[in-house]
Amino acid sequence: MKRILAAFAGNTVFANIVLLMIFMAGGLAVTSMLRESFPQFSLDLISIQVAYPGADPEEVEEGISLKIEDALETVEGIKQYTSRSSENMASITIEVQDGYDVSEVLDQVKSKVDAISTFPVDAEQPVITEVLLRDSVMMLALSGELHEKQLKTWANRVRDEVKLLDGVSQVEVFGSRDYEISIEVSEERLQEYGLSFSQVARAVRNSSLNLHGGTIRTSGEEIRIRTVGRKYTGAELAEIIVLAGPGGELIPLGRIAEIRDGFTEDPVSALINGVPSVFVMVFKTTDEDALKISSQVSRYVEQQKLQLPPGVSLIDFYDNTKALRARINLLSRNGIIGMSLVFFLLWLFLDLRLSFWGGLGIPISMAGALFILGSMGET
Repeated sequence: MKRILAAFAGNTVFANIVLLMIFMAGGLAVTSMLRESFPQFSLDLISIQVAYPGADPEEVEEGISLKIEDALETVEGIKQYTSRSSENMASITIEVQDGYDVSEVLDQVKSKVDAISTFPVDAEQPVITEVLLRDSVMMLALSGELHEKQLKTWANRVRDEVKLLDGVSQVEVFGSRDYEISIEVSEERLQEYGLSFSQVARAVRNSSLNLHGGTIRTSGEEIRIRTVGRKYTGAELAEIIVLAGPGGELIPLGRIAEIRDGFTEDPVSALINGVPSVFVMVFKTTDEDALKISSQVSRYVEQQKLQLPPGVSLIDFYDNTKALRARINLLSRNGIIGMSLVFFLLWLFLDLRLSFWGGLGIPISMAGALFILGSMGET
């Protein structure tokens, strides 16, 4: 250490070059490091969700939960798991043992669950994900005296446009009900046409499909055959033929059923100052910068205020980066005050040159620390 100090003291030009390089490296690290309130980390949890529409908890447990539990018994690296069978949904939460890679256990779980071929016919595909804590950046509020469907349509449009912004990839809509098309058939109608409920359900299921019909290959081209028949609106579903009479009369679904193209019956609503509202939440991933996202979305909000129809407003309901900016400003302000105090106290007892170089050790140390953190991939 004495030789290093002696070398620096004997060659001031080399020492100044090293200090300049440290400052430049720290400055580059500051401009490239991501800024976020808290670092993201894994909870060592894996979630499995399987939707089973129309099933009660007993059917969900017997048809889905127990089969998944049997499949998980052979997976290595699972500390424990908890299954929950509720109406229309099976949820299993897996805790990974210490020392095991979550991604490797996740791959094993996916392989085991995907290999199950005895799920009920009406059950949907399992959704298997690692549980992560997402960092919310901003929440936008879209308010207006509009019909619920119009307000949701505008919120979806805002969500899609925000997602197209540079550096933004995670956007979701909250505070509104999900879309739903309900088909209600009375017993009197079924008896009138001699139908059963299962026949109606089968007709709807078989008439709302997109089917792949194979491929035709020729010497010059390849043609894929595909039938597009999926219905997306209540009006399209009303035209499905449920029954054909002996005289050639066709009975559409709209004649025997009441079709409602609207929202679920869940009591979900949001009000701001008594005005109906829908929220658009903006999140960030581990590779995205919170302050850049906030700046991009804030500019978008200001532009949209001039384009929205009368009576509709889009505001920045809250911005989590305000606290982040305050912390960065506090850190910078404390650093400047601390360096000034050190310089002033040294200047009282030493000459100006020694106090300057002594105080300069603080920003040099900070720049070097930031360079090391940036090289390690820290935020």
